[in-house]
Amino acid sequence: MTSWDSIYSTKHTVPFGNNIPELWDKEINFLEPYLTSKPNQKILDYGFGTGDMMKYMKIYGHRVYGAEESIVAIDNYLGVANKHYIIKTLSRFFNRQIARTDLPEKLPNNFSQFDLITCIGVLHHVSPVLYSSFLEGFRNKMKDDGKLIIAGWDDNDNFLQSKSSKTNTSKMTNMNVCSINQIEGKLKANCLKIVDTDTISFHDNIMYKMDRLLRFYVIEKKKLYLHR
Repeated sequence: MTSWDSIYSTKHTVPFGNNIPELWDKEINFLEPYLTSKPNQKILDYGFGTGDMMKYMKIYGHRVYGAEESIVAIDNYLGVANKHYIIKTLSRFFNRQIARTDLPEKLPNNFSQFDLITCIGVLHHVSPVLYSSFLEGFRNKMKDDGKLIIAGWDDNDNFLQSKSSKTNTSKMTNMNVCSINQIEGKLKANCLKIVDTDTISFHDNIMYKMDRLLRFYVIEKKKLYLHR
């Protein structure tokens, strides 16, 4: 069982999805223009966790796909967490819009040509050495006019500041926790550009009991011109 499986197996409330109403409302407000920009979008929520965002996106009639590393989170989303392992296995197999993976490049072939990819609260748990791999994987899964929205802890986030001066402050053991601001330098190499940014402030009243900062990037593919 992975660290993420342990988190999604616990009976305690996980600090994700709509369990922090202030954060959830601000995330929705930020995403709303991209969810309403055109109908019947093909959307990927990468690292969907509780699945709350996927359920919300479906309200708009979009075709929503989900990718997640935790098998427990997947079973929770499919509603088979307490079922026999055969039922779990069959449920995962026959649902072609849910995939288990730890890298975008490993996604199935039908996970492609997305109008929108969201990756919220994921990359700050990924080692910065893998950022280029993640971005390249996302780029290959986007339509030419598609958008990628990522979010992670801002450089000035209070938890990151406390983590830099203390040891063992993270309750998420064996998980990398860092700022995603470093990702800006990787975008150009992967033919991507930032078209919008925002930083959301909220109070984490579940896990760390402190004010937090979540930074959003909206990213598009760069136009590539053929020089004759």
